[in-house]
Amino acid sequence: MSMQWWLFFHLLGATFGVGFVFFQILLAARVKRLKGTPDEGALMKAHLMISRMGSVFLLTLLVTGVAMWGMNDYKSMGRSMGWLHAKAFNVVLLYGLFFFVSVPNGKKVGLALSQPGSVVTDEVRSAYRKAVMAGHTAMLLILINVILGYWKPGY
Repeated sequence: MSMQWWLFFHLLGATFGVGFVFFQILLAARVKRLKGTPDEGALMKAHLMISRMGSVFLLTLLVTGVAMWGMNDYKSMGRSMGWLHAKAFNVVLLYGLFFFVSVPNGKKVGLALSQPGSVVTDEVRSAYRKAVMAGHTAMLLILINVILGYWKPGY
């Protein structure tokens, strides 16, 4: 596959990922407004399920980014690749946030709310807030990656 196709899929994944960012911000704000209502738990579960779909775009960015990096011979260019190393470090942080913060807390919320007649407790709200905060932090790291990819300082 040519570099243009890898770039196309990379940008497509980024575009859908950014769309998920705005949608998730709206959902988190809506859950906050519904605190104490019967709909709060249902919207929490829906939000976390949608967040899992967004992780597919994160995986797309990783695969296409590594493919494009492999197709370019950056070492022979004799230029600073610090920006690329920073992007790779951000991806590692993103996956760490996803697998070690967002997923476990999302599972706690899902398990607590999967029982019929379950109510949203402070413990469930705390786990939900941790998952959402990890998502917001991931969004900031993605924004930094976009800036680094466009700017390429020292390149």
